[in-house]
Amino acid sequence: MGNPDMESREQPTLAAKPAAPAPGAAAERPVLASRLRPLWGPLFLCMAVLLAVWTTWLTVRLPTHHLVRSWDVAWSGFDVLLTTMLVATGVALLRRSSWVRACALATAALLVVDAWFDVTTALPGKQLTQAILQAVLVEGPVAVLCLYLAWRSDRPLRRDMR
Repeated sequence: MGNPDMESREQPTLAAKPAAPAPGAAAERPVLASRLRPLWGPLFLCMAVLLAVWTTWLTVRLPTHHLVRSWDVAWSGFDVLLTTMLVATGVALLRRSSWVRACALATAALLVVDAWFDVTTALPGKQLTQAILQAVLVEGPVAVLCLYLAWRSDRPLRRDMR
């Protein structure tokens, strides 16, 4: 033990004193979240069933050809979103942010969607060949890299928490 006179003069640090929660707010959130947690799984499964039914209906009802008025806006808007997520993933990686996993997963999903629509909307011939090559050589590998980064992203954070 140390000197009793020294111990009596030490002031407690701010970290030692827990902050008081807002009246009612902090105590209710975990209780509400724990009550709702069993509902999330069934809710998402119900949404999947509804989407499967909707997809089946669309497959049967939609025409094979459809002229789109804003084709350029749809594609460029999607590419702006994909570019934004590539930037967000890069910034999160540079900052070693806890957002790496979310950004990398979202970027991987967008890359797969981009490849899918590039291939399925391409005209036969040169355009289809280019879409397939881009999907296999660019979008696919970058999506796999993003998945790898998302999978590995928690390891450095866990080491920092020890």
